Amino acid sequence: MLVMLLNLKINQYIIDMNKTLVVFFEGHFYGGAEKMLLWLATSLKKEGYNVRICQIYDNVDLSSQNIQIDNLHLKFVPSYLVHNIRYFTCGAIKIIHYLHKNNVKYVLSFGSNSFYLLGVLKHLMKFKLLVSERGFPPAKRFYKLRKILFEKSDICVFQTSGAKQYFNVELGEKAFIIPNPVEIPELKWQDDGLSNVVIFVGRLDIGHKRVDLLINAFQKVLTSVPDAVLRIVGSGYDEVQVRKIVLERGLREKVEFIGFSKNVLKELSSARVFVLCSDIEGMPNALLEAMAFGMPVVSTDCSPGGAAFLLGNNENGILVPKGDANELAKAVAMLLMDAEKRNYYAQKAREQAANHNPRMIISEWKKAIDKFMG
Repeated sequence: MLVMLLNLKINQYIIDMNKTLVVFFEGHFYGGAEKMLLWLATSLKKEGYNVRICQIYDNVDLSSQNIQIDNLHLKFVPSYLVHNIRYFTCGAIKIIHYLHKNNVKYVLSFGSNSFYLLGVLKHLMKFKLLVSERGFPPAKRFYKLRKILFEKSDICVFQTSGAKQYFNVELGEKAFIIPNPVEIPELKWQDDGLSNVVIFVGRLDIGHKRVDLLINAFQKVLTSVPDAVLRIVGSGYDEVQVRKIVLERGLREKVEFIGFSKNVLKELSSARVFVLCSDIEGMPNALLEAMAFGMPVVSTDCSPGGAAFLLGNNENGILVPKGDANELAKAVAMLLMDAEKRNYYAQKAREQAANHNPRMIISEWKKAIDKFMG
């Protein structure tokens, strides 16, 4: 009898593992993709799915998440070359061992470094792969290989139709377009008594986030609104260079560096206009969160169309061409000087954000997951 019970338990464990979705958390810092990946994993767990997270790096503390975390303890090295060599040698060995040891059958990846490895291994180790594109496909490394591996994945999720079109293949029923969710906070942005503060929230990055463009545009804003202040919330690899640009432009007294903040709503509540200046964004979480708070927003038309999807044809905020400091400055200055326009766009932004209710978004994800694991 005891042997039979033990065999039953072992068989049950094997069955459970065969039905478990393993989410690969690769991020060595906590950004928008990592935030959405954790939201998805924990939401699916609450919906009754068997979910485990395989965390590749130690840098982000996931211990507070109500979900099983398997940590591969790969050390992150800042050097780009050394980082990739370590990942595709030591990291690859750790991932292969983990997949084999746990007899993993269903894998979810958000399309970062692990995707290239998992995209190849799925054919060798016979597991199914769901991949989600979180950025601008042509800007990713090894784009042609990425396209091939995407097309051979079992389910593909895109944030916008703009991202999907870059793959130029008929993905059929295995392709899903699912935007990001956002909670509508009880607090709501109020214009009363605010000074002319323009706020940016995000990674201090010149290549994609174009914080250099923001500083250039803000200097032009000062010609129309001399008392304006630019508040930068966040940190990143290019912070030293960004600070240098501010000093070179003579803007030390007009630009405030807040650093990373755990209370972004508090920072947003002290500003009149939110600005996104990126060339490349998937579905910009910072923009969506500002809209949910009911703020007037200005954004560049970043590829592959996430901001345009949210703002429409200047319906829910002001959209300007990416890389155009003059148009960005004109839009920001106009909102700072026009209270009626500020309040109009604030209302429209919150209404649009309500379409991204997490309950609605997780229902779309469940359709993709059910098809994937069905």
